[in-house]
Amino acid sequence: LGHSEFRAFVAEKRHHPSRGFVDGDFIESFLDLDRTTMERVIAEMNEDGRWETEVLDSGSIPSGDGGGGRSKDQKTILMVEDVIGMVEEISMSH
Repeated sequence: LGHSEFRAFVAEKRHHPSRGFVDGDFIESFLDLDRTTMERVIAEMNEDGRWETEVLDSGSIPSGDGGGGRSKDQKTILMVEDVIGMVEEISMSH
């Protein structure tokens, strides 16, 4: 086996769909957005409603409504500051 053949990069083309993970770099890119774009993203998240928040030890869910959580039939409204705080917390974990 010659040196150039030994050092050559050979890869098989394989496609493995990515599911069930969170792309931290993508999440952190939220912090690079301008305030208006952040507000638009949060408005879409609130309208969509398919997101979940972490339940704290006290049983409350972080929310910008000042209510300290939500009941099962109550919808938590995210605020830009809430999401910035969550993203900054995630970015400090690595």
